[in-house]
Amino acid sequence: MSKTRNKIVSSLPVTAFLGFTLFVFGPSYIYFTNVLEFSYTYSEIFRFLALFFLTTVIFFTLILSTLKDSLFEKGVSVLFAVSFLLWVQGSVLLWDYGPLDGRLIKWEDFRYYGYIDSIFWLGCLFFALYKSKVVCRFASKLSIALILTQLITISIAYHNAPKPSFKGYVFDDSAKFTFSKKRNVIILVLDAFQTDVFHEIINEDGKYASYFDGFTYFRNALAGFAKSYAAVPFILTGQYYDNSIPIQQFIKKVYLDASIPKVLKENDFRVDLFPLINHTMYADERVASNIKKKVLKKRAIPKIFDDANKQQAFLFDLTLFRYAPHFLKKFVYNGQSWFLSGLFRAKHNDVLFIEEMISSSNSADDIGVFKYYHLNGAHLPFVLNENLEFERLKPNRNGIRQQAKGMLKLTDLFLKKLRDLGVYDNSLIFIIGDHGGGEYPLGVNVQASGYEENTVSPSIHVRIRGAGLPMFLVKPFHSKGKLKISDAPVSLGDIAKTIASELNMEQDFPGRSVFDIREGENRNRRFLFYDFEDDWNHKYLPAMQEYLISGFSWLAESWKAGRQFKPNEKRPERK
Repeated sequence: MSKTRNKIVSSLPVTAFLGFTLFVFGPSYIYFTNVLEFSYTYSEIFRFLALFFLTTVIFFTLILSTLKDSLFEKGVSVLFAVSFLLWVQGSVLLWDYGPLDGRLIKWEDFRYYGYIDSIFWLGCLFFALYKSKVVCRFASKLSIALILTQLITISIAYHNAPKPSFKGYVFDDSAKFTFSKKRNVIILVLDAFQTDVFHEIINEDGKYASYFDGFTYFRNALAGFAKSYAAVPFILTGQYYDNSIPIQQFIKKVYLDASIPKVLKENDFRVDLFPLINHTMYADERVASNIKKKVLKKRAIPKIFDDANKQQAFLFDLTLFRYAPHFLKKFVYNGQSWFLSGLFRAKHNDVLFIEEMISSSNSADDIGVFKYYHLNGAHLPFVLNENLEFERLKPNRNGIRQQAKGMLKLTDLFLKKLRDLGVYDNSLIFIIGDHGGGEYPLGVNVQASGYEENTVSPSIHVRIRGAGLPMFLVKPFHSKGKLKISDAPVSLGDIAKTIASELNMEQDFPGRSVFDIREGENRNRRFLFYDFEDDWNHKYLPAMQEYLISGFSWLAESWKAGRQFKPNEKRPERK
């Protein structure tokens, strides 16, 4: 009995090191350094981390305590080696595979990472087996020291993590598809849907244009920003972010000062927001009707296994990806589907959106209704074909076009359902990309517009231009007829002003109503381009390059570089 107790005492720090590294430190560090990516609070996930940690410790401690002395020594040594290897892999051997945003990883380009990992892992395991007495002698003390090191690291990460408002709220979807028989204002965002892709599609097949009865296609449109983080507040407020204050502080200010959601709510509209990315919104009950304070409920079954909360499984996928040696990462990534969270994804979220809309939408004799829906649209991963069927598409223009066609079919189903409900005519509808697809190998097909590119060697890279060219379609109240095409120089920042104008509200938003802007008008517009260097968790955005556009937005000759807006913070050097 005394010998068993001694085995438990000596092995406990080692099993705790394994459990802590894999189920506490790993997920916690990823969470706090990417806190804006997750909709849930740390307290919601911590109990599951604690459960997995304790299960791991108890399981391996019991196994080790039953081993014979010679095997016990080797068991402790090997377990410590595995724990140490996991820690080194996740803390030191951090290979750069590019953004894990759904794009394919060319594993063959990184095979040398695998050689390094394999040599290191095999060498450490070999040493642990053949020098087990030496390793076992120091394993407990080293385990405690490394656990303390991890605790300090987590504490620093927690202290530096942003504290966004949306963590304490939920976006209630109980009235997600309830529309007003009186009047509706609807913004449907198809993320990264580039305007020349839309033009190319309707040129080739007129059926796609026929979906948009009463709409005007503003093909000479311009985005405000290259990515959703700043683009969404720009759409809903018309305000440009300039890196002079932290972006979450800016988001709070502009949503509470004068945003379309807040102003409409103050004017007795029901305002429902359904963002793709929560931290693009300021979650506050003054801003929207469906923002509710989060109430944590006790659950008999861990939430991690609930199909409604895939993000928690995704956190563990990221942990496994970070801590696994190179040749195992491929199986964790699972061809963009991920090892654990992929088990929950029976259907694409955009397909689930339209199925729910068709099956559960309704109308009510109600006050005016504002809906903001943000879908994945033409953004990575490219896994939906033109029939809204799952298909892994190549990340090139043809693959993007196929997914874009699928999104247009989805939009057609959405609009048909509004007609079935009898609310189409009394709705002001915007169907837009929040920006173009500049980060993808897409290019800009200027010829689709009938224009010719006059600049032989454009000084503005086509990727930058593409990012600034969103699809932009608008249907005013009671508008009918075939899709019109306008070359009026509009911007996504005009949406707030357009809504106020169409509702005869006197709220002074930036920009102009798109219906007041004439074709051929000489109007200067702004676009700010930036790339995420590493993550979204800095207080400021990376340095943003301003471009001034005068003329047709697709043409390089219309673009001129302006000022640069650098973040008011010191950023760490990239590794």
